[in-house]
Order: sequence, then structure tokens, then C-alpha cells
Amino acid sequence: MKRQQLDLLLKKQLTPATYQAMKNTDRAKFVLPEFLVFAYEDRPLSIGHDVTISQPSLVGKMIDFLEIESISNILELGTGSAYNAAVMSKLVPYGTLTTVERVRPLATRAKKLLARAKNTTVISGDALTVKYKHPFDRIIATAEFLDTATMKKFLDENAAFFCIAVFPMQGQLWRMVKCGKHITSEPLMAVRFVPVLGGEQ
Repeated sequence: MKRQQLDLLLKKQLTPATYQAMKNTDRAKFVLPEFLVFAYEDRPLSIGHDVTISQPSLVGKMIDFLEIESISNILELGTGSAYNAAVMSKLVPYGTLTTVERVRPLATRAKKLLARAKNTTVISGDALTVKYKHPFDRIIATAEFLDTATMKKFLDENAAFFCIAVFPMQGQLWRMVKCGKHITSEPLMAVRFVPVLGGEQ
């Protein structure tokens, strides 16, 4: 698939803002050299360390479900290739993006790839135990949680008064909306992700 074909596919599936952010983010910069020929295919690719860069259409749908606003303060659990973060950073010109990666080589690579995104901070560490400086109104995870209780606890500790969280769990993509102490959740679509792992690597 050529880049123009991928752009056309994404344009049909995504909101205009997310589509434009993805169009302005060259996926080829985030894949390994040996997979460059597949950079514009709508499929996941290995980036080493038992981690993948997700397929572009899924990245875009997850971002759409997050309902990002220009002033949003976003937390991403699992930086991975930094592709998702690069796209989201373009959607928050008046907000911030904090992205956390437990695999140190991936975090180091992400810091270089995202160096020009002045509103973005890359943290190397365990996203579930990092002490964050402020609450977030958007939270997105790129690894699968085992249960909703873990995410609810995380939201209680790190989410703003109103927050939308999008995360995979048990083969489904879920969205949680927190308003004050009240949290609602809904399944969105079937997905496949690696599980959330604790600690640094």
C-alpha cells in the first residue's frame, strides 16, 4: 500500500482533525529500517522488545474515541514506537502530552523522535507507579489491562474532575468517562494488544 492509499483509507474512517494529524505524521519515521517497505500498510509491525507499532486505522480510532480537545492534558501509558504520541501532540497545541514507556531503549528512541514536540514529555518508567505532577483529562493505554478495577483505581489517583480514558482489556477496547467520583464504562470494539507489564525493562 502506498502512502496516498493509506491516507485515503484513514480519511474515510476518521474525524477531520485526527485524519489531518495522521496525514502530517510520517509513519515511516517510527518503524524499524527492515520494515520500511511496509510502513504504509494498515497493519501492526514489530519494533523489537516484544512490542509493535499498531496499525494506523486502529491508532486513529483510539484517538477519535478519546475526544481530544486543543487544551487537553493527555497521558499515554506505553509510548512504544512514539507514533501515537507524535499524532496526539499535533492535536493539543494549547495542552500537554505525557507519555510513559517501561522499556528504556524505546523511551530513549522516543525522546529523540519527539524532541521537536515542545508540548510533549517522555518518561522512562512504569506508567502505573510514576508520580505525576498534575491530573489528566485524557488517558490512553496501548497495552491490555486485566480488569477494570485497575484502571478505575488509576483514574481515581491521576484523572482530573472530568476525564475520558481509552484502553484495551480482555480483547476489547473500552472507554471510561469519569465525572467527579462517578465513572461509566463501555466496550467499543474487539482488539488485540500485549498485556500491561509492571516495572522497567
